[in-house]
Amino acid sequence: MSNLYLTIGQTDVPKLQKISSDDMMNADQALQDEFSGIFFSTPAHYKEFRAGLLEQETELEAREVPVFKAIGSLVSIEIIKELNMDLNNLDYVFYCHETLEEIYVLPALKIKRKFEWHDCIPLMVSQSGSLSSLNAICLAQASLFDKQEGLALMLTVDSVEFNVLRYQFTGYLRGDSASAIMLSSSAGDYQIIEVQKVNDGIPLSYPLWKEEDYQLAEQLMIEQAEKLILLALSTHEIDYIICQHLSDSFCQAIEVSSRQTSAEFFTRTQWADMNLLGNDPYISLQELEKEKEIRAGKRILLLFASIDFGVGYLILQK
Repeated sequence: MSNLYLTIGQTDVPKLQKISSDDMMNADQALQDEFSGIFFSTPAHYKEFRAGLLEQETELEAREVPVFKAIGSLVSIEIIKELNMDLNNLDYVFYCHETLEEIYVLPALKIKRKFEWHDCIPLMVSQSGSLSSLNAICLAQASLFDKQEGLALMLTVDSVEFNVLRYQFTGYLRGDSASAIMLSSSAGDYQIIEVQKVNDGIPLSYPLWKEEDYQLAEQLMIEQAEKLILLALSTHEIDYIICQHLSDSFCQAIEVSSRQTSAEFFTRTQWADMNLLGNDPYISLQELEKEKEIRAGKRILLLFASIDFGVGYLILQK
C-alpha cells in the first residue's frame, strides 16, 4: 500500500469542434516544416502517411472532437486558478505530456514562475503516452516518501497538435483534455494502493502502421490488459474497473473480461467514443462519482492504455 493520496482538483475538456479536411496540413507544405522530421524519418514517409489518411477525411468532416485553443501551459495556468487552493507549500509540480512551447522555456518552469512557487521543484514527464501520470505518481511516491506533509501537483495536459494525429484506423478520436490532481503524503480523496505498467512489444514507429499492424498492436494491448487485471485481482479486492476509451474493440474486450470477476465494469456516457488520452480514466472516475456513492474502503482500478506505449493500471481506495 502506498504512502500517497490522490485528489482530482480540476479537469477540463474543451468544447467540441468539427474536424475538417481544411484543418489538415497540406502535404507539400508539411514537407518543409519540422513536423515531418519529428514524426517521420523522411519526407517520403510523411507522404505515405498522408496518402493513407485521404480516404478517411470525408467521413471525419462530420465528426466533432474536443480541441483546446490555447497551448498546454496556458490551459494549466487557468485550471490551477480555478482550484482556489493555497499551493505555496508545494514540493513538486509534475507536468505530463510537455511540449516545448517557447525556446528554452519548459511549461513546468513557466508555471512555477507564474505562481512564484520558489521552493517547488518542477519536473517534466514525457515519452510515455497516456501512461505519463502513472510515471508521475511513481516519482511522487519516491519523492514524498519521507515527508509527513508532502504535497505535489500533477498536471496532465493532452493537446493534439496536428489533426492528422487525432485518429488512426479503428481507434477512438483523440480529444484534448487537462487535469490538475493533488498528490499528498497526508490526506486526499483516495489512497493510492498500487501502480503497474506493461510496455513491452509495441513498436514506436506507429505512424507508418498499416491496418493489420494496428490490429496486432490492439490485440497485444488487450492481452496485456487482461493479464494486468488478473494480476491486480490476485492480490486486491477490486470493486470497480474503469477502462481508457482507446477503441471500441479494446473497451468491449475489457468489459467481457471484467464480467468474469466480482468487479463492476464502468464506462462513461459523456464523450463515450472519444479517447481523452492521459486524463481519460480520471474523467470517467468523476462520472462514476456522480452516478454512484463510493463508500469508504471501496477500491477502483483505472486502466490506462496508449497504443504506442502499452498499458498500466492505478488502484485507488476511497
